[in-house]
Amino acid sequence: MTDRNVTIEQVRDFWEANPLSSSAIPHAPGTAEYFEAHNRMREAIEPSDLQACVYEPEQHRNEQVLDVGCGNGYVTAKYASFSPYVTAVDLTDRAVDLTRRRRVVGTRARLRGITYGDTSAGTAYR
Repeated sequence: MTDRNVTIEQVRDFWEANPLSSSAIPHAPGTAEYFEAHNRMREAIEPSDLQACVYEPEQHRNEQVLDVGCGNGYVTAKYASFSPYVTAVDLTDRAVDLTRRRRVVGTRARLRGITYGDTSAGTAYR
């Protein structure tokens, strides 16, 4: 049975303390080694041809792109390789920081991280 009384603060606290894939990667989050290990893990389950179909980053060349729930910036970096107009947002400051650090490791876009505190949202779709 799932506990439906989990608060947004509890979710935020969990992800602040446990960045995406950090328990499976033996390198400190934010280091080049962490990002390289995460990339290998992600690409093992999601090959590049599948990613091209799912994310279609080339279809958004030079467009404004919003990555909601940026995690550690993996998908953000895909879009940023085709557009300098990428905005990444996440519930946690830690995720936004990791996304910014990933940029230093090789992404060309200017990233603007915005954390949100409002628990309400409209519909998001592409």
